[in-house]
Amino acid sequence: MPDRVGKYRLIRLLASGGMGEVYLARQEGPAGFAKPAVVKTILPHLAREQSFIDMFLNEARLAALLTHPNCVQIFELGEDAGTWFIAMEFIHGRTLRAVKQRLKELGRAVPAAQIARIVAQALMGLQYAHGLTGEKGEPLSIVHRDMSPDNVMIGFNGAVKVLDFGIAKASNAVTTTRTGTVKGKFAYMSPEQLLAQPVDGRSDVWAMGVVLYELLAGARPFVAPVEAALVNLILNVEPDSLTQVAPGTPAELAAVAEKALQKDRARRYSSAEEMAAALERVALARHEPLTNGATSTFMRELFADEALENPAVLTPAPSACCRRASRCRWSRPRPPAPKRGR
Repeated sequence: MPDRVGKYRLIRLLASGGMGEVYLARQEGPAGFAKPAVVKTILPHLAREQSFIDMFLNEARLAALLTHPNCVQIFELGEDAGTWFIAMEFIHGRTLRAVKQRLKELGRAVPAAQIARIVAQALMGLQYAHGLTGEKGEPLSIVHRDMSPDNVMIGFNGAVKVLDFGIAKASNAVTTTRTGTVKGKFAYMSPEQLLAQPVDGRSDVWAMGVVLYELLAGARPFVAPVEAALVNLILNVEPDSLTQVAPGTPAELAAVAEKALQKDRARRYSSAEEMAAALERVALARHEPLTNGATSTFMRELFADEALENPAVLTPAPSACCRRASRCRWSRPRPPAPKRGR
């Protein structure tokens, strides 16, 4: 792992896959200034391919446009010694995938109203992206195209953020995918995306319908051993009713998932905002508070130990470490200075 990229000191690797590596990092400055960040770099073996560099730069350009409370904020796009990187805000929390797994480990029932609120917040981040306009007021028509529980982060402070616009597409993007090219996770793709048809925000609505169904049922609505069979299910088979698969699911919440998963996009929610409003009505009807505080309490109950240990805060800068290298796990031991002769 490199020590630094640009003005960011890399602390540890968080994830590796796709076309990049993601690090926990710190931006450090004079007088003890320090700011936590997450740095994403393009994988070395892909950095020689211009097509991957173009995709990486396109992700940064699109994500930099998104200044919304439910979208992860981009700080900087940079290049250091041939390595392209994106620096973004650090979210102390866990993904929606981790929340689902933790509930399963604890044997806890899925809190319907809380899940409704989290999904609604993510949808509002998507709605912002879908409705974004350019400098002259022209619609940019940004579509995420890769929504899944892995790309929704819930902070221990209750904030909900959409991650990774890596394959998002805007109508005026510098780099676009070739006609007929399908990208993303098949299990969350809309029928029109699988058919390589033009997509709009309703494709992300479908993906969030899959996410909602999965959270409530404990399994995705379409499951098959091979991709060809999975695609056939998504295109031609209706999912099992949530009220049958997960009998404890409130009927009104099952209805939201069902409408989001209509194969004909004209029959889905017309926008992410409309689906979010439907979910918020469900939470209100169950008399649950729609606040960051309620979500924070929920997350801290699930991940008590992790919530207390914020790595971005507890990781000291090398200058703050113990002077003895043998006692400092962050700085490297320095060889003794050579003695000067008299």
